[in-house]
Amino acid sequence: ALLAVVPADGEPVLSLYYSFRRGVNLKVIFLATACILMGNMVTNDKVGLNQLILNTVEPMVSGLSPLILMLILVAMVVILTNLTSNLTALLLILGVGLSMAQGGLISPIAVTLALTYTSGSAFILPASSHLIGMLYGDEYANGSTTFKYGFLLFMASIVISTFIGWPLFMLVS
Repeated sequence: ALLAVVPADGEPVLSLYYSFRRGVNLKVIFLATACILMGNMVTNDKVGLNQLILNTVEPMVSGLSPLILMLILVAMVVILTNLTSNLTALLLILGVGLSMAQGGLISPIAVTLALTYTSGSAFILPASSHLIGMLYGDEYANGSTTFKYGFLLFMASIVISTFIGWPLFMLVS
């Protein structure tokens, strides 16, 4: 909207008419809007999904090493980020991670840094990121290629965040 108001050489930088007629994929915008609304619903305390995840995961991970625990949390964030929105995944799993940090299992600063960084790992499905949605809607991109390379980045993100990022975040905290 700002680019449609800012003039350059007497014309707006962005022509809204041309953009909506030929350049804006409204399906992607509607999909992203729906994901944000679903994310708000899922992270609402009244729904109780965060507490359910905590009650389910905490008994299973008690007694695990901090590195394995972090691997599980990072994998959960990356999986949820690719199925829903980044913010939804971060809010759900960060609540779980910080609850475990209060129990002394892991560093709260390190878990916050690792999960916040990892929540940006949206590479596979259109629901995960506006950019991925645009790739699936683009005539030059191939959905199966996007999925294949997205999955490779998905796996690399888990490995890098856990085995390189986590030790570095522990140094900071």
